[in-house]
Amino acid sequence: MQRETIRFGARVAFWCCVAGSYVLAVMPVKHEVGFHYDKLNHMIAFLNIAFLGRLGWSRTRARWIAVGLVAFGAFIEISQATSIVHRDASWADLAADTAATIVGLIFGKIALRIIRRLRPN
Repeated sequence: MQRETIRFGARVAFWCCVAGSYVLAVMPVKHEVGFHYDKLNHMIAFLNIAFLGRLGWSRTRARWIAVGLVAFGAFIEISQATSIVHRDASWADLAADTAATIVGLIFGKIALRIIRRLRPN
């Protein structure tokens, strides 16, 4: 598989995960979606998004991907704090998003090194 194909697929998956995460974050909750531990939901989502972001934008510095994802996490929390959404915003959720972003970027860097070793061109 060529690097450009991996990059394109990761970008498509990234935007699908971003959209899905936002929708799930602002939907009214009638029952718990996903795991029962809310921070684990945040961490799984942001770990995946960061990993895909690193693969999709491998030529971009990781810090800019991190800044964008932390801003996205803050946007989710601000959206949840509005009276329209009726969800609880939490600094702990943003901290979980940030920690998972860092781990996802590290995993993405490891994956990029493996890909480069397997396909040098």
